[in-house]
Parts: sequence; structure tokens; C-alpha cells
Amino acid sequence: MDFTLPYFWTMLTDQYSDCRSNGDYHCFVIDSAGYLIIHESFVDPETSIRDGVEGRHVAEMEPGVARLMIANNLLERGQCNNYQDERVQYFYTVRQGTYTSPRSTCPSMKVASAFFYK
Repeated sequence: MDFTLPYFWTMLTDQYSDCRSNGDYHCFVIDSAGYLIIHESFVDPETSIRDGVEGRHVAEMEPGVARLMIANNLLERGQCNNYQDERVQYFYTVRQGTYTSPRSTCPSMKVASAFFYK
């Protein structure tokens, strides 16, 4: 199925009404490696990314959330050797699970798995 980013954003905000609240939540969808599938800045004309939306990682766009995910073992950093370039490369893996941060901490975060079936 192929659809536009604004349509996908509408589907997300229809499914998760908290995403429509006026700044209380920042909602986005990431893949299993932490790359953003949809983010508000992808569809908001005032904050639109000028360099494109492909290859944007959660650590780049939402560094505070990425740090919380790493601290709570929801985002794991791995490494491998690139022998051709003679350097170490890093990658991330998103772990399955649910985490809700305590209300006493800031920022508050909810992580939920979403599955789509054809």
C-alpha cells in the first residue's frame, strides 16, 4: 500500500488521539532500527525538514527520547567492523516491549508496539 505522509499522519492521529493534543505529546513511528517512518516535522509546513525525510534517526530528531530508550533497554546500540573502510560502524536495534515513564520524571514517555496487518 502506498500513501502520502500527511495521510499516514492523519491515520496515526486518528488512532492515537493524544497525538492531536496541543503540544502535550510528540508522536512518531520508528522502524526496528530506530529510523523514523513518520514524525510531525515531516508534515508540518512551519517545521518541515528541508533536507528530506529519508534516513532520519530517532537519536537525531528526538535525542532526549533516544537517551531514555537506551537507558531503559528499548534501544540497543551495536557495532560491527567495516574491514573495507577499516572503521567501526554503529547501529541501533529497537527492542519489543512497553515502557511508561514515571510521572515524576520529565519528559513523560509512552512506548507502544504497533502492528499492521494486510
